[in-house]
Amino acid sequence: MPAPPARTVGLVAFVLTAGWLFVLSGLLGAVPGEPVGTRIDAYFQHDAGGRIADAATGGGGRGAIIHPLFPFVFTWPVHQLTRLLAGVVSPDLTALYACRVYVAVAVGLGVGHLTAALVRFGVPPLRLAACGPLFLLGTAQTLVALPDHFSLSVALLASSFAVFLDDRTGVGRQTGWKLGVLTLVCGGITVTNAIFPAALLAWRWVAMRGAIPRWVWPAAAVVVAGGVAFGAWVARFDPADHSNPLVWRVRGYLTGRVLDDPAGAAARAFRGITDITVGPTPATDTNNYDRRPMLTYEPTGVAYPAWPYDAVQGVAVGVWLAVLAAAVWGGIRDPHTRWPTVVLLGWAGGNVAFHVLWGDEFFLYTQHHTWAVAAVVPLGLRRVPVWVILPAVAMVAVGQVWTLIRIREVLATLAG
Repeated sequence: MPAPPARTVGLVAFVLTAGWLFVLSGLLGAVPGEPVGTRIDAYFQHDAGGRIADAATGGGGRGAIIHPLFPFVFTWPVHQLTRLLAGVVSPDLTALYACRVYVAVAVGLGVGHLTAALVRFGVPPLRLAACGPLFLLGTAQTLVALPDHFSLSVALLASSFAVFLDDRTGVGRQTGWKLGVLTLVCGGITVTNAIFPAALLAWRWVAMRGAIPRWVWPAAAVVVAGGVAFGAWVARFDPADHSNPLVWRVRGYLTGRVLDDPAGAAARAFRGITDITVGPTPATDTNNYDRRPMLTYEPTGVAYPAWPYDAVQGVAVGVWLAVLAAAVWGGIRDPHTRWPTVVLLGWAGGNVAFHVLWGDEFFLYTQHHTWAVAAVVPLGLRRVPVWVILPAVAMVAVGQVWTLIRIREVLATLAG
């Protein structure tokens, strides 16, 4: 039986991803009257409730400095829908469900695009299907499913890599223009994410010329020096000083954990790869802006452990690490998949390193690279028989579902 065409596989991935993420956001409590859907910071410092409220009222200033396009591409269109349906459905209800649909469809499109590109690149559809639960049931997808800028970033970053793959396969058209536009849009949703499509564009530009022009090195040195100088300047300010929004957004989340808590920094780096697939059971705390109970992996006064998993989760994490190690090894050894694997690992590693240094709830920012780690697996295992992959995926899935059940149990305590 011939394998289905890439477009068909991508369409199936879109439907499954979008459908599951919409259901998942409901399971997490993005419903009327529940904390996750009505306030900020209820779920790992996630702003889902605030984003929904902005869409209902037409507000859009939340984080506009580092997410300048988000109010225009997300808040404004959903708000217009609430106005259109105001005589039939309350704005709050329209905003809640429209936001959930929006992010589910957006991420579904990005994942579908990437899935189709992976098939065109030589990953058999059955391998993708076998590896799919590792991504869809991943603990980080609970964050992706909730309305916020992270979801749009996942969609755009996945599409950027799909454009890159299609170019390497020879089926891509107007790749330079596509990556240029994606650089602008990715940066407009989250400024730091412009780095990924811009780097892919630069990579392609250098590859087409066969050498790195001499002027690139001094230009890169200027950029690095400017970034270091800006960081040093910002570090001089008081984190509690909100008079300068740009400084506050940067300095307020600039941590010193590498120096102050090297063990915690190392634990975060390790769990930046494990928790995206199988996370531990969260705690509750009030260490957020409004001092109201929320789910967290970083309760006040508790060291950040490298292995906080119970027995079920621990087995699943161990199997996940074995699967990932095999995929990395296979992806690097195969000349066809070597550089795409390096790109994905570089993006994931760069994000982990950056958010060890900057951010509040570390787990919240893993959304930026969860899709990349997930894509490494089918690339690296594309020659491994499905019957070898499925038992390992099933063992990981048990831990993933168990964690989701535990998360729902803890969420119930917030509502109470």
